Amino acid sequence: MDEITSIPLANLLLGFLPVILLIVIMKLWGLNALQPMYANLRMLVQLLLIGYVLTYIFETNQPIVVLFVVLFMILVSSWIALRPLEERGIKAFIIVVSSLAISGVGVLLLISQLIVELPRWFEPSFVIPIAGMIFANSMNTVSLAGERFTTEQRRGKTYHEARKIALETAMIPQINALLAVGLVSLPGMMTGQILSGIEPLTAARYQIMVMCMIFSTAGLSAVTYMSLKKIKRRKIMAANIGGYISIGTNDLEAAREFYDSLFEPMGVKGFRGNDRSYFYRFKESDTYFAVFIPFDGNEATVGNGSMTGITFDSIEEVDQIYQRAIEAGAIAEGEPEQKMETFYGGYIRDLDGNKLVFCKMG
Repeated sequence: MDEITSIPLANLLLGFLPVILLIVIMKLWGLNALQPMYANLRMLVQLLLIGYVLTYIFETNQPIVVLFVVLFMILVSSWIALRPLEERGIKAFIIVVSSLAISGVGVLLLISQLIVELPRWFEPSFVIPIAGMIFANSMNTVSLAGERFTTEQRRGKTYHEARKIALETAMIPQINALLAVGLVSLPGMMTGQILSGIEPLTAARYQIMVMCMIFSTAGLSAVTYMSLKKIKRRKIMAANIGGYISIGTNDLEAAREFYDSLFEPMGVKGFRGNDRSYFYRFKESDTYFAVFIPFDGNEATVGNGSMTGITFDSIEEVDQIYQRAIEAGAIAEGEPEQKMETFYGGYIRDLDGNKLVFCKMG
């Protein structure tokens, strides 16, 4: 096949018949039909316009033009990726932009500068289509990961549990595409090259590169997004919760030995604040746990209904620290068990009678 024949406009319009059928069904089923109508109309206008724009861009000798187009792709794809997410605003937008740009630009440079030999390092006819595939797929994956990540945290899952579920869910389309390629479908780039007369084996090599590119950038964008969300979450927690949680003691040295025996196996080191206090700082947290001799000089007492909770990532960790507390002289107030669907905890009183609960949320 030497060339691809142009599609007559009347024939092209026939492609909208199944689109119209689906929109009618969506309307009959009570869905918002205006959104898919707007999306299809916008797609039509965008593609017609981009045909004229790309004609100019592909002939340019100015790398700044190509760089501007790539930046425009990142910003627009970030805005679209943010659309289904609950969190909005400039900070949320910056997180999405960073997530798409860090992995997307890195892989784009790898392909354009090391894998494929281009006539010019910024070759528009190659860089721009590849960038489009990268950011379009990464955009969808970040949206899926972000939405699921928020949902799982609202259900009480820990950060690590929510992150795992969100990434696994967001990568389903990418993994399915890898499994189906060559058996169920011939992807767009390979199909286009074959229709253009390129040898199938050569087209297959390019498609392998594209599939690796899409899979990696999509997944890495989601990973970056959730990592940046964790950094932001830490800052918010530190600002809203406060500096430390304290309990009273009448024997600071005995309290220090007790809590050292609990926390040191977790890698948590204590330090003396002054002659009345001892502090512990948990990993990945700006919150401190402290034991104090009361400032007023009176005896430390236990408040009825007061309790300090320390959360862990697994049931096994709860069981282990509970057992260490009992061995160190704590009084059992309730062995670890599943108290409710999203709460597993064990209760103790320390040497001064302060009540603590070691628990796993979610």
